[in-house]
Amino acid sequence: MKIPIREAINSGTWFRCITKGLEETIIFKLRVLSFKKNNLSSIDEPEKLTLDEGILWLMGIDVISLNKEEAEPSDIHSRVILFDQDGFKFNAIYDQHLNLSEFGKSVGIKRFTGWSDVPKLKPKIKATGALPFLLPDDDTAEYYISVEGGNIQEI
Repeated sequence: MKIPIREAINSGTWFRCITKGLEETIIFKLRVLSFKKNNLSSIDEPEKLTLDEGILWLMGIDVISLNKEEAEPSDIHSRVILFDQDGFKFNAIYDQHLNLSEFGKSVGIKRFTGWSDVPKLKPKIKATGALPFLLPDDDTAEYYISVEGGNIQEI
């Protein structure tokens, strides 16, 4: 299932997601808070970024793990995906400078990267952060959120 991002933001709806993590099935609730295009000049030392072509977008999210034990935050980063209206798939990107920059810290990019100093997702406790995506330069595109190899549905 694919959920229109704008609808998800406007409604404030929580979604239940089930997918395979690196080691186990992960179950979590997800709420999309924002989805914004970012200007690279807002990032400290943008020349250190290793991004390909494309426009940087950040999707602000709340996540609540429904696993009985702690879960890896990197599973969120690797399993939450976007599709455009034409069915093209986009994964969250990883850029070390972006993750560790003051900008990255201020918007919460590092929260779902899985760095060793990032706490695991605790059961039933909300974690807030952002997922970065590189998307085409198309202001008319509609994007949809889904989970890789799993299921997402409104609660």
